[in-house]
Amino acid sequence: MRLPKHIFRFRRFVKDVYAHTPFLKMLSMMVVLWVAFAVGLFTVERHAEGSSITVQRPSERIIDSIETNLEQLDDLSIEELDLLKETVDTLIVHVERLKHKHAEK
Repeated sequence: MRLPKHIFRFRRFVKDVYAHTPFLKMLSMMVVLWVAFAVGLFTVERHAEGSSITVQRPSERIIDSIETNLEQLDDLSIEELDLLKETVDTLIVHVERLKHKHAEK
């Protein structure tokens, strides 16, 4: 089965452009470099603090930290427990404000 004439001409045109000009070679090199740059940037950003690219959600780290510290509650003094209660109350107020702010959007 032969290719239609217009497809044959197009393929021959692309081969001529490739053989006689650096256009397609430069274009393919730009694509390869762009992909390499994007991969490198993603890798660097993934490990940067405050980056928009996150591997682990901050809430998971906070919950893990709280679970670890809950085991140490028995060792706290009354003053430390009161301070912890105030901190948790402040955290709850902050979370409620965030919920209200997101509900408005």
